Amino acid sequence: MSVIYAFLAIISCLIGCHMLNHQGSLSKINRNLLLGYGLNILSCAFVMQDYGALRGLFVYLGLVSFVGMVYSLSLYKYQKA
Repeated sequence: MSVIYAFLAIISCLIGCHMLNHQGSLSKINRNLLLGYGLNILSCAFVMQDYGALRGLFVYLGLVSFVGMVYSLSLYKYQKA
Protein backbone atom coordinates (compact mmCIF):
# COMPACT_ATOMS: atom_id res chain seq x y z
CA MET A 1 0.00 0.00 0.00
CA SER A 2 2.86 2.42 0.64
CA VAL A 3 3.85 2.42 -3.04
CA ILE A 4 0.29 3.35 -4.01
CA TYR A 5 0.21 6.18 -1.44
CA ALA A 6 3.56 7.52 -2.65
CA PHE A 7 2.44 7.38 -6.29
CA LEU A 8 -0.84 9.15 -5.50
CA ALA A 9 1.02 11.78 -3.47
CA ILE A 10 3.43 12.55 -6.30
CA ILE A 11 0.69 12.71 -8.93
CA SER A 12 -1.61 14.89 -6.82
CA CYS A 13 1.30 17.19 -5.92
CA LEU A 14 2.26 17.63 -9.58
CA ILE A 15 -1.31 18.36 -10.65
CA GLY A 16 -1.89 20.66 -7.67
CA CYS A 17 1.26 22.69 -8.34
CA HIS A 18 0.36 22.91 -12.01
CA MET A 19 -3.10 24.23 -11.14
CA LEU A 20 -1.58 26.89 -8.88
CA ASN A 21 1.00 27.99 -11.46
CA HIS A 22 0.06 30.64 -14.02
CA GLN A 23 3.11 31.72 -16.03
CA GLY A 24 5.35 31.79 -12.99
CA SER A 25 2.96 33.40 -10.52
CA LEU A 26 -0.03 32.34 -8.46
CA SER A 27 -3.15 31.74 -10.52
CA LYS A 28 -5.97 34.27 -10.32
CA ILE A 29 -8.71 31.80 -11.23
CA ASN A 30 -10.61 30.69 -8.11
CA ARG A 31 -11.39 27.22 -9.48
CA ASN A 32 -7.69 26.57 -10.11
CA LEU A 33 -6.78 27.88 -6.66
CA LEU A 34 -9.29 25.63 -4.91
CA LEU A 35 -8.30 22.56 -6.91
CA GLY A 36 -4.60 23.26 -6.46
CA TYR A 37 -4.84 23.77 -2.71
CA GLY A 38 -7.12 20.75 -2.34
CA LEU A 39 -4.78 18.49 -4.29
CA ASN A 40 -1.77 19.69 -2.31
CA ILE A 41 -3.58 19.01 0.97
CA LEU A 42 -4.52 15.56 -0.35
CA SER A 43 -0.90 14.97 -1.35
CA CYS A 44 0.25 15.96 2.14
CA ALA A 45 -2.29 13.56 3.66
CA PHE A 46 -1.07 10.69 1.45
CA VAL A 47 2.56 11.31 2.41
CA MET A 48 1.65 11.57 6.10
CA GLN A 49 -0.25 8.28 5.82
CA ASP A 50 2.80 6.65 4.28
CA TYR A 51 5.64 8.08 6.43
CA GLY A 52 3.98 9.23 9.63
CA ALA A 53 2.91 12.73 10.59
CA LEU A 54 6.07 14.76 11.10
CA ARG A 55 8.37 12.87 8.75
CA GLY A 56 5.64 12.88 6.11
CA LEU A 57 5.27 16.64 6.42
CA PHE A 58 8.98 17.15 5.74
CA VAL A 59 8.92 14.68 2.83
CA TYR A 60 5.95 16.58 1.40
CA LEU A 61 7.77 19.92 1.77
CA GLY A 62 10.77 18.46 -0.05
CA LEU A 63 8.53 17.16 -2.83
CA VAL A 64 6.82 20.54 -3.26
CA SER A 65 10.18 22.34 -3.20
CA PHE A 66 11.49 20.08 -5.94
CA VAL A 67 8.41 20.62 -8.10
CA GLY A 68 8.67 24.39 -7.58
CA MET A 69 12.33 24.32 -8.57
CA VAL A 70 11.51 22.44 -11.77
CA TYR A 71 8.78 24.96 -12.61
CA SER A 72 11.14 27.88 -11.94
CA LEU A 73 13.89 26.45 -14.13
CA SER A 74 11.50 25.58 -16.94
CA LEU A 75 10.02 29.10 -16.85
CA TYR A 76 13.50 30.57 -17.23
CA LYS A 77 14.18 28.24 -20.17
CA TYR A 78 10.94 29.11 -21.94
CA GLN A 79 11.41 32.85 -21.45
CA LYS A 80 14.89 32.68 -23.01
CA ALA A 81 13.58 30.84 -26.11
